[in-house]
Amino acid sequence: GDFLTTTPSRSRLPRATMASSSMAGEDGSPSSSSTMTSEPPPPDRGTLREAVAALYTSPDQNQRAAADQWLQWFLRSDHAWPLSIGMLRDATDLTSLEALFCARALHVLLRRCVSKAEKTQKSHAVLGEGDWIGMRDCLLPMAWNFAVKTVLHDVRGAGSIPGETPPRTVLTQVSLAIAALACKMPNWDERAVVRDLAGYFGVDAEAAPDAVVNTVVALGGGAGSNPGNANNADGRQKLSPEGAAAVTRAGAGCLLQILAVLPDEVTAREISIHPGRRAAVADGLRAAAAEVVHPALDALARRLWAAGDVPGGDDVNGRILLQEAAAAWCGFHPEAPGSCPGSCLEAAVRCLCAPHGSHHPKLVDASVTGATAALVAAVHRPERREALGVCLGALRTAARATGPIRDEYETAAGQSRARIAEVLASVATRASEPPPDDGPRAPDPLGTGAAAAADRKYIPYRDFRKAKKERKRADARGIDEHGNAREVEVPLARADVEVLCFCLDALLEAMEAGGVSPAAALEPWSAINDAWETWKNASARNAGGVAGSSAPSRPAANP
Repeated sequence: GDFLTTTPSRSRLPRATMASSSMAGEDGSPSSSSTMTSEPPPPDRGTLREAVAALYTSPDQNQRAAADQWLQWFLRSDHAWPLSIGMLRDATDLTSLEALFCARALHVLLRRCVSKAEKTQKSHAVLGEGDWIGMRDCLLPMAWNFAVKTVLHDVRGAGSIPGETPPRTVLTQVSLAIAALACKMPNWDERAVVRDLAGYFGVDAEAAPDAVVNTVVALGGGAGSNPGNANNADGRQKLSPEGAAAVTRAGAGCLLQILAVLPDEVTAREISIHPGRRAAVADGLRAAAAEVVHPALDALARRLWAAGDVPGGDDVNGRILLQEAAAAWCGFHPEAPGSCPGSCLEAAVRCLCAPHGSHHPKLVDASVTGATAALVAAVHRPERREALGVCLGALRTAARATGPIRDEYETAAGQSRARIAEVLASVATRASEPPPDDGPRAPDPLGTGAAAAADRKYIPYRDFRKAKKERKRADARGIDEHGNAREVEVPLARADVEVLCFCLDALLEAMEAGGVSPAAALEPWSAINDAWETWKNASARNAGGVAGSSAPSRPAANP
């Protein structure tokens, strides 16, 4: 059924005590001392809008405090679900703050909902099987609807969309809610999450949800002089070329936004999820990285960077989301093939090597993040060696001086060189470290959050706290779980020397050319220095505190 017709259940609804400076006294006049000790009446759209406006715009501190307390009660009540969804569905007259609050509310509620009614906290709503499906069927087209409004606003310009255009942060919050739903929905196969999302948002414009098509048509994206009467054979309204392009672009944006936040959501400590379900979802996402995610990102990269592909100019926001999503998945599953070489990495390197001012500053920031994640994940991996060398060579060439050497800290060339140096420094730092351990890791019996074992056994809190303290003391003494001295590897013993030296030479050339911060260029040396100090202290501790007999002396000069 429609999710709006049902509300998740709780054992009991929390009561609220609310002091408000705007509440009326016995004579009907405002009273700052009036206090409501019983549960407030069921909220409606107007009440919620007034509370949000008071919280963010009222100059009166008491009104803001009262609004905050009322909104906290609202988020713990059964009214939060249907009212937030209803307002977002019919968001034509919502302000940016109201839309953002409702979207954020759904994310918070989904993070702490449960699927079983037994022994649940009263702040955790219980969702049945139909509730989960209804929520998914509601959130997916909702995200697409917000995205298409933003796309039309970008293509046509300010003032082209009636009412206030929802900010991109609303789409981010709805995407976070979808990510939380994917992590916790028990009847959504964790191995099919990414494939289902890619299939849903990757359909042709004419096959998009009715709500999205109707929104585009209402905003003038229909076909013919009278768009409302221009229908397909199946009765669906036709889209103009501009409208179809907006729907396709918005669908790609939704997919990229969800992919960008999904890895962080499954590892977040704030999400209330069983360790077994968290581990299953994480394994399903890792399996989809090479099969679905990286091929989809590369296909979108080729389309987003194709000349003249998007009406109204380049899709800068799509390119930014592309790099953010690629970086998120490289960090989440660096072992997965497909990131280097790849079209996303090529686009990021091409953006960084372009003359300063060729691309939007936010796109340059995202390209730094995307290139760093992909190249760092390629270090110590022989199968990615050739692609790594090509990218590092292009960055080194772009960072070299092209004219007389002078101080270029404030010049365009210096700024571009500084961003390239950030990437080179991160790669050099990773090359100075040992290779990654890609094998299976033993579960931590004391792990919490994302580190919790899938089959974790319940430990009374007193015993758990005692065990954590004992482990902390053992770590401070350098002792492992078996009571043996923990060995610390000699710095640079298994470093990727070729990549390290190449990046250090490139950083030296960039510093000589000007514009590169010494702190950024010397970051690898700082990491090596920290590793040396850690090893020296561990060697001294293992030798009983006599450092001179076991640890070699440090060179007089830092190389």
